[in-house]
Amino acid sequence: MYDFTPLRGNIPNGDVLLPGDDGYEEVLQRWSAACVKRAAVVILPINSREVSAAVKFAVSNQIPMTVCGGGHSSSGASSSEGMVIDLRKMRKVKVNAEAMTVEFGGGCLWEDVDTALERHGLATVGGVVNHTGVGGLTLGGGHGFLTPRHGLTIDNLLKAEIVLADGTIFEASDDTNQDLFWAIRGAGAQFGVVTRFVSRAHRQDKVWSGTLAYPADKLPDLLRLANVLYERPNPDGHCFALGIGFGPDETSRVVSAIPLFHGSEEDAKQCFSGLLEIKAIANNTEMMTTAKTNTLLNSVMDHGIRRLMGSGNITMPLDIEPMLQTAETFWEFCESRDGMGKSVLAIEFFPTDKIREVPQDATAYANRGDYYDAMTSFAWENPAYDSEIRQFNRSLCKRIRETNGYSATAGGHWSKGPVGVYINIEADSISPKDAWGVNLHRLRELKKKFDPNNVFNKWHGIAEDTAGTGLLIGKHAKIPNSITVQESLSHVDDDEESLLGHHRETGDGMPVLAPWASMMPVTLRDKRTEDAAQVYDMSYLSVSLAWNKRRSRRWKMLKAGVLWGFVSNAEGSTGDFVEVECNGIAILKRVSGIPCLSSGVMGVEGRAIDQGVGRWDDEAHRIPSPRRKSKVMNSCSRVGFSASPMCLFPFYACWLGTVNPSILLNLAEKSRGWSYITYISTMAPIGVALIGGGLFAKQAHMPAIMKADNLALKAIYSRSLKSAKETAALNTRSGQEPDLYSADSGSGKSFDDLLAREDIEAVIIALPIPSQPEHIRAALAAGKHVLAEKPLAPTVADGQKLIEYYRGLGGKATFSIAENFRYKPSFDYAAAEASKLGKLQHFSVRVFFYMSEDSQWYGTAWRAKPEFQGGFLLDGGVHFSAATRQLLTDPAVDVTAFTTQTQPHLAPIDTVNAVIRLKSGVSGTYQQSCGSKMSTSVFQFGYEKGSVVVDGDKVTVTPWDDEPVVKEFERTSGVTEEVEAWAKALAEGKPDKRQSVEEALADLEFLELMFESGLNGGQAKKYECRCPNNVTKFYWLLLSLLALMILVCDILAGRRIAQQESF
Repeated sequence: MYDFTPLRGNIPNGDVLLPGDDGYEEVLQRWSAACVKRAAVVILPINSREVSAAVKFAVSNQIPMTVCGGGHSSSGASSSEGMVIDLRKMRKVKVNAEAMTVEFGGGCLWEDVDTALERHGLATVGGVVNHTGVGGLTLGGGHGFLTPRHGLTIDNLLKAEIVLADGTIFEASDDTNQDLFWAIRGAGAQFGVVTRFVSRAHRQDKVWSGTLAYPADKLPDLLRLANVLYERPNPDGHCFALGIGFGPDETSRVVSAIPLFHGSEEDAKQCFSGLLEIKAIANNTEMMTTAKTNTLLNSVMDHGIRRLMGSGNITMPLDIEPMLQTAETFWEFCESRDGMGKSVLAIEFFPTDKIREVPQDATAYANRGDYYDAMTSFAWENPAYDSEIRQFNRSLCKRIRETNGYSATAGGHWSKGPVGVYINIEADSISPKDAWGVNLHRLRELKKKFDPNNVFNKWHGIAEDTAGTGLLIGKHAKIPNSITVQESLSHVDDDEESLLGHHRETGDGMPVLAPWASMMPVTLRDKRTEDAAQVYDMSYLSVSLAWNKRRSRRWKMLKAGVLWGFVSNAEGSTGDFVEVECNGIAILKRVSGIPCLSSGVMGVEGRAIDQGVGRWDDEAHRIPSPRRKSKVMNSCSRVGFSASPMCLFPFYACWLGTVNPSILLNLAEKSRGWSYITYISTMAPIGVALIGGGLFAKQAHMPAIMKADNLALKAIYSRSLKSAKETAALNTRSGQEPDLYSADSGSGKSFDDLLAREDIEAVIIALPIPSQPEHIRAALAAGKHVLAEKPLAPTVADGQKLIEYYRGLGGKATFSIAENFRYKPSFDYAAAEASKLGKLQHFSVRVFFYMSEDSQWYGTAWRAKPEFQGGFLLDGGVHFSAATRQLLTDPAVDVTAFTTQTQPHLAPIDTVNAVIRLKSGVSGTYQQSCGSKMSTSVFQFGYEKGSVVVDGDKVTVTPWDDEPVVKEFERTSGVTEEVEAWAKALAEGKPDKRQSVEEALADLEFLELMFESGLNGGQAKKYECRCPNNVTKFYWLLLSLLALMILVCDILAGRRIAQQESF
């Protein structure tokens, strides 16, 4: 569990609520009951400084974080199982009637703003439901009844105060931080916490408005009226909204209308005479303030039940018959399920002239189109309906766009037009292209500038996946440990230069697309359902493609690398289709009953090219040459489906790669012609056991495992069952209770029994120094990946034997050492800054503290009476050894040291003073004592161009030609970070060098020779330079040469094939 005690001190006036605290349950509630999550902590700040403190704490402790303003989203963006920054205490509103502006806090509801402005005869563009929060609506664009007159909410925004991911507080406007101001107007939730807004206000008289209700059979008349009104000139921004839903009894079909007219009642009734002529069930229209108009929908949009919204659009004039069919489908769906009487299908007939006056790229908002917004709002009570309602909502919105609306995919929105989606009400995860269109590239550049670590990632993500595995869209709600990824497919338009410079050619002009591989399991899901039971799992292997330009100017596949995998349906049913989209066009859908291994090759426009068994015929399949030889004009995807639960899954595609056999295809932004495939990438949690139930295991390792999403704690082993139970009590994952093993549990519950379990893939070993090596050996022999607590072993000799044993196993499993100081943010930052300052010239390390007899650590018997060298100097000192070595630019060559025991209870020694000489000839001092009642921890390093000083959690970097830069870091042990890094390394198959056994051996040797020198009266001792830097460089050189050889062989092979073809 996180320790939020330090955070309380940084939030002096606001509230820090934990589970069980008074008020905690209340602040979890949301407009949609389906979006409630149990947060680890809820922060209720009262100002920007407290928001900044909360953000810094979350970032430094790697706590997932989100922001809640009004909690009105149905996407769940305002809820988190980590930290929620709830702005409800920041609801101040200040009206400047003379300047015609209004300033309001980030926690305000539109009711707060409307009421304050109403007193002055003013109004601004806000939400049509006044219990919506100002933040979410504004940052996503903002539509309202005044939009036809004054544009979007963001078009009236003058400035904003925002807390960024590093905790800095910025003001953004057209005059200050213009880039940030551009970004937050449409994508603000991706950049920080906006704590204050200043908007333009407008003089506003009363309007004629209210609600009219009609029987369902009047819907055709109302739709025809909408077409009539659309044709009339409307410079004053009159508008009306139409709602297809149910009456107060929540069963009778009803259509409601809310008109709004700027002017007298008499003129209003003339303008909306057609509306009044249609016989209504109820009519409560009257002259009212716009503030009251914004309350008319409150009753049907109330809090407390499950809700889901979706975004569509309609173009005018309206095609009435398809809209009537859509309405009928909506009504039938709701009537067939209990408790859906507050569901609404709405169309906002709000003229868009003012919206379209602002250029598409003037703000991040990309939905400035000549169409009206259609909105679904489903309401229900039974959680069992969640999945089918979500799927129906998706299909209904798609149907509205296809039959009556503007389709961004047809309009090519990534190169010219608006996106056709109002992201504020879009609850589904959509691709960044579909959310921000032409503005995405600039948004991503600004994201790298203002939030490079993607701290703010809720809502619709824009960050690129830095691993190069595609575009990370977000986690999939119902599939554990999954992410939704969008990958580039094959097609490139002829008129694009996207591939220039990204391919290589042999001497005869043959472009070679070299091997590409992905070892990450991938899933394609049946797009009709979100259920995990309908997930199709594949394991990608590799693909190698090459092309040859023939004399006939036709291109031919010479080497067809097949991307094989397996498709399985978890329920074992027929699995009749998977839908794949290219540029938004479904190219594969409803493929059913095709025999195993049968497949269809589909072109990028969905045209079937071939039907046949999984093979490629070199002569039969030629692809026309592009107009320029550097272009791949066309290619295809080959996908197989099976009526059986398991089948081979061939997949052909033209991918651009290099010799490096890793995923390299992050080129989507370089070409507007690439197609995409969206899939969910899952990695099953790694089954792990915690070996040890001591203090550090309980206080550090258990919380770290709980925070690691890709680890599943399967078992705990300790010397006693009592200790194992105490450790297991810290498990916070409901329904995932670890099995307990111990030395005193008897048959079936021993350490060997634990290692025999196939579901346990890895172990974290946190045992006493003397007993740890034997457990490491046993775990490695059993094929388990090991993360062992530092130090590597009691002595360097023992460590060498352990490493030799590990290497002798031939890579059966991985062996890593947990040195958490290498993951402390302060030392990470210090090392990064030191690397910029040139060669090291001098250094001094001083670490003094007092290990008292009543310390919880001293109370551990194996520490109080150590049977290993150095005692506490070794156990704790290896941390400082690692930190020191992290800042050295050269390996140590020898050391002279003196050791003493100043405290009788700290045998065998408790103080060491050493002079260390480096390979460069530079020398420095290292002083460490656990017996001194002085308290200090200072690492001072002087370089050619400046100095770095780490004093506790404060780092001071002083360039010799500039002012000092001081950074304070939140105190953290680094254990959470090291465990996450280890889990990531296991998942990706890429060991983290900070956890290498060679580094750990060098840390151990660094101290051991000090102890030996002290034991021999200060006799100099020579290091064997076990630091792996030189070895690592050698291996990298070897690998580079190997890669070069492969490249040469590939080129030569291509030439030979080309020569054969010429005959």
